[in-house]
Amino acid sequence: MALEKSNNKSYRVTWKTNSNGKRSNVRISLGATSALSHAKAQVMHDMIMGIRTTITLNQSLDSKQISWLATISPELHNRLAAKGLVRERLARRTPDEYTLKKVIETYTKARSISTATESNQKQAFGFLQNYFESLKDVREITAARAKQFAAQLPKCRSKGVYATSTVSGHLKKISALFNWLVDDKYIESNPFAGIKKPMTRKLENDYYVSEAEAAEYIAAQNDPQWAAILTIGRYCGIRGPSDIIDMQSKHVDFEKKTLIFPSRKNGDRKCPLFWQTEEVFKWLCQRQDDLDPQGYLFIDNPAGGHGKANAWSDVRMSGDLKDLNLRTTPRSRYQKVTGKSMCTKIYKNMRASRVTDLRKRYGEDTHDVCSWIGHSEEVSNSSYMMMFENDYPRAADLGRTAKGNKSGSPSFGGDKMGDTMPSPSLSTQLSDAPQDRLMKGRAQHQPVQGTLLLQELTTLLHSNPVATDLLLSSISKTTKNLKSSSNRGRTCTPEGTGS
Repeated sequence: MALEKSNNKSYRVTWKTNSNGKRSNVRISLGATSALSHAKAQVMHDMIMGIRTTITLNQSLDSKQISWLATISPELHNRLAAKGLVRERLARRTPDEYTLKKVIETYTKARSISTATESNQKQAFGFLQNYFESLKDVREITAARAKQFAAQLPKCRSKGVYATSTVSGHLKKISALFNWLVDDKYIESNPFAGIKKPMTRKLENDYYVSEAEAAEYIAAQNDPQWAAILTIGRYCGIRGPSDIIDMQSKHVDFEKKTLIFPSRKNGDRKCPLFWQTEEVFKWLCQRQDDLDPQGYLFIDNPAGGHGKANAWSDVRMSGDLKDLNLRTTPRSRYQKVTGKSMCTKIYKNMRASRVTDLRKRYGEDTHDVCSWIGHSEEVSNSSYMMMFENDYPRAADLGRTAKGNKSGSPSFGGDKMGDTMPSPSLSTQLSDAPQDRLMKGRAQHQPVQGTLLLQELTTLLHSNPVATDLLLSSISKTTKNLKSSSNRGRTCTPEGTGS
């Protein structure tokens, strides 16, 4: 079999085999394309296929194959052992291989990661090396020393201190390195395993971007592409350039009303084509078809506005997403037009606002929303869900439905304090037919439903006219049902009173 590339990110060797009468593929990863040249990968491929042939013919490995196996990394040797091509070997390392510098090099070469992640990882490992510069062996890093390093990490910034989110991210990357060292038998336990990561969310930075405010941001832009980016940010919850830099018209299905965001961070995510973004994507796709049917939806702006005039195409080549700034230009334009400032962390807050809308205002299923936006339920709750100010007074009034209960305190059926409602006897409970209990439950819940609808109306009146119209229609239907329910079985006397 020929040498293969997996998603253009790593090389691998593949061959077919028969097992119990079924044909299947066997794959062995060789390493990331960024760390391995095609020529070297081809040599590795040819050597592995030669070893496979030797094993299949039940022959002994020749001296060239044995010498090559002695030079390969432990990770590749383990992969070959897992496929039955070689025997598992015990770790025999020189003192130099236990230095922090060497293990970081080995770990980095064994992983296939994005350019942005590689940059952040390099910074985290740089701090680690500087702090433990005097140590000659990773086995000397104890849990106590790891805690001391974690305490000093926020102060490693040249000016001020690092944000908790940055510190947490660095500690996660360092802990992953030491987990790998444990798995590869360098050390027995991870000294960073017991260190608590600082809370990454600063609640003071949370800001709900209403649809009305988002419309102001969008209207202030003098370039349709910027308006499109902000619209997609508010209603599709994009993280930033990583979600849209590789987007093409093939990722937009107007018939099925779906979008695919080919994110460089977490891979493809499928999202509804929300009606607020439909016209935006029609314009983007039409522009792409006119310029280059095989091109991208988001293109370079001759006037610049991203830090560089050719930012989009340059970043697609380099993979360094930090060179593509989607904040400064729309923020400065909005301030120039309105004299007001955009909120901080604009894309994160628009993403959080959309998540909160879908889950709290529109009541969409949590699993669906997490799939659309591209994160887990745990992350949705800890990093994105927001509280509305009227959540508190609304919750404070829950259950205030008793007739004549002006104070709002619970009433238990007595006229004086201390009176209680007698519990029904067991015979009374058993005598209630299921249909009777159902009708009683409906009668009890109808006033509650009306109250909740009115409370929801207060929340939405100023924020969403469409939702308000739907809510008013629902209230009207509920009121008619209440009236018809109260008039059932009544007959009118000549005097007009019910009997």
